[in-house]
Amino acid sequence: MACNPVMLSTLENGKIVQGLKGIPCQGPVLYVGYHMMLGFELIPLVARFWMERNIVLRGIAHPMAFKRLKDGKLPDLSTYDAFRFMGAVP
Repeated sequence: MACNPVMLSTLENGKIVQGLKGIPCQGPVLYVGYHMMLGFELIPLVARFWMERNIVLRGIAHPMAFKRLKDGKLPDLSTYDAFRFMGAVP
């Protein structure tokens, strides 16, 4: 795979481990990440959480992803399907 982000998580005892073992399966979780690869890491990141932990990530999308057209109207809503599928909100 062209990009495969390294994921770290913390177990209940405070030990930092590589992978998603420290991510709880239930309850709210705040996952903080950074676009070290200009956002190209999002697809494998979202897919890995979904496949390994059955968790759908909801991200905060940059406002540019939801920008208005020159006439002030929003583009057709299907334009945002990829963002919305991943749970993104502006």
